Amino acid sequence: MMVYDVSKKLWTTKGEELEAGKKEFFETFKILEGELGDKPYFGGETFGFVDLSLVTFYSWFHAFEVFGNINIEAECPKIIA
Repeated sequence: MMVYDVSKKLWTTKGEELEAGKKEFFETFKILEGELGDKPYFGGETFGFVDLSLVTFYSWFHAFEVFGNINIEAECPKIIA
C-alpha cells in the first residue's frame, strides 16, 4: 500500500529526503481526501474495507506528526474527521 511507503519516509529520512517524503505523504492523503469527498465513509454511507485499512494508520498519525514535524489535521482535515 502506498500509504505505508510514504509514512515510512517520515521515520527513516532527514533533510531534503524528509522534505520530499512530507510532500509525498500529503499528496497521497490528498488523493484519499478527494476520494472521500463529503461522504462520511469511502463507501458512501457504509463503513468498508478502505475505511478499515485507514484506521490502522490513524493510530500512528501522532507519531508521524512528531517525527516528521508535520500537521496532518491542517493539511488533511477530512481524513482526521
